[in-house]
Amino acid sequence: MLFLELFDGTGRDFPELTTVLDDELLDYLRDHLGGFPSFRSLGSLNREEDTLLEEPLREGLWNELADLSRQVQRRLLPAPPAWVGLSDLADLRLGDEFGWAGLVDFLTRLQRLLTLARKPGMELWISG
Repeated sequence: MLFLELFDGTGRDFPELTTVLDDELLDYLRDHLGGFPSFRSLGSLNREEDTLLEEPLREGLWNELADLSRQVQRRLLPAPPAWVGLSDLADLRLGDEFGWAGLVDFLTRLQRLLTLARKPGMELWISG
């Protein structure tokens, strides 16, 4: 599991904007989004190290976001995981429903984070 977190120049974070990338979502991004190299690389980031999302990756995600969102709305992609947060336990009571609605929610949250990260002094980090 990884977290997308926004920080300002003083190191202050914004926990209300933190977005969770469950293992199942990361695997989906890495394995099922062949036409979206930035999203695939997001799914392939090291899950053990905190990583600053540098501008080239942020811009790549931004540029792919509109097309990916259209394809999600039309369901032209492989189906996203129905459940996330299972942590290899396969116990649905411990996870959260995801599916198409969860993927749309994730993309909406990511768009907001990417927009805010464009402001001077703002940084977007991925942490484990």
